[in-house]
Amino acid sequence: MLLGELAKNSNISDSTARRYANIFSEYIQSKSFGRITKYPPDSAAVFCRVAELYQEGRNTIEILEILPGEFSRIDGSKPEKSEDTWVR
Repeated sequence: MLLGELAKNSNISDSTARRYANIFSEYIQSKSFGRITKYPPDSAAVFCRVAELYQEGRNTIEILEILPGEFSRIDGSKPEKSEDTWVR
């Protein structure tokens, strides 16, 4: 899924989705193909939760403290052989 599709599915703007993808990258899986980055559909849950937390009045620091209790971090290791493995 492209970032624009995730933004639409999460009811946030494309620019907000880009910001979330940068700030909360530890929790959002992605795979780059040259200049194109794709995200698995379940990444929408992170985008939706972050948007919800901001709407509740939380700030970025608070959200970064909350997310580890709700989502697994992406460990940053690269796949050894599988092309279907998502990495950060």
